[in-house]
Amino acid sequence: MKNKHWVVMAGLALMMGGVGTGCGKSADAGDTKPNDPQVEADILGAIETLFQGMEQKDSLMLSRAMVPTASVHRVQLDSAGEQKIIYLSGRTFFQTAMNTGFTQQEEMWDPVVTVNGDLATVTAPFSYRLNGVFGHCGVNHFGLMQGTEGWRIHSVQFSITSRDSTECASQYPRSADVQP
Repeated sequence: MKNKHWVVMAGLALMMGGVGTGCGKSADAGDTKPNDPQVEADILGAIETLFQGMEQKDSLMLSRAMVPTASVHRVQLDSAGEQKIIYLSGRTFFQTAMNTGFTQQEEMWDPVVTVNGDLATVTAPFSYRLNGVFGHCGVNHFGLMQGTEGWRIHSVQFSITSRDSTECASQYPRSADVQP
């Protein structure tokens, strides 16, 4: 299904009573209000475009989703159990996504969207597959900015909490639903 990631997110939003209900902040940071459903849909749409661009190796989709100066940080434990933070520039991320010989599929669920004027953050658990095989799970954190081209991602931080599908299902019960 072309929009499988969006379908997962939209379905969850409907089950929760509407996109953004009770989540996030308005432009006035001191006054907590539900996000505007269309704004939240546009923000999540930018992330969906990123996921589709990764899966389809589509450079146009990737460049629509992320600003060229975006940064990507991955947090994981190395083989000795020490925390390791890996940085990629947006350009390197694009090149890696385009030039890998693998099909990448990423899905997230239960996104928490916070909007403050032209800035937004999205945090959500995710599951990642390589060539259709479970690879890892963790938590995504996206920073987005709204400009003349709409909402675009300026930063991505994600953790790899496990590479074991059973462990991921126990940490993030929803991950069992999105794994093959």
